[in-house]
Amino acid sequence: MKVGNRRAWVVGSILVAAFVFAFFSPIASMVQTWWSIPDYSHGFFVLPVAIYLGWSRRDRMPTRGRSAPVIGLIIVAVAVGASLFGTLSHVRPLAQYPMVLAAA
Repeated sequence: MKVGNRRAWVVGSILVAAFVFAFFSPIASMVQTWWSIPDYSHGFFVLPVAIYLGWSRRDRMPTRGRSAPVIGLIIVAVAVGASLFGTLSHVRPLAQYPMVLAAA
């Protein structure tokens, strides 16, 4: 494995671990809902299908462009803050919806 590929895997793994750590409570709540309410059991298929679609269409994604890491960090911080507020105030949608913003 090349050094660049190894670095990408390490950074990706760290980002996924940080995402799961930051949104553990809302993720656990969603999984519990998917498991216990039959109408929401399709939720288990959403992530694998989204990953497949993203991977199969990766050649259509722009490869170059201006990146703004500060703006990205601000967006992720706002999403984590909103999720934390939703978790502490027991407002489930406010705890779960910011995950989409942070993932984007």
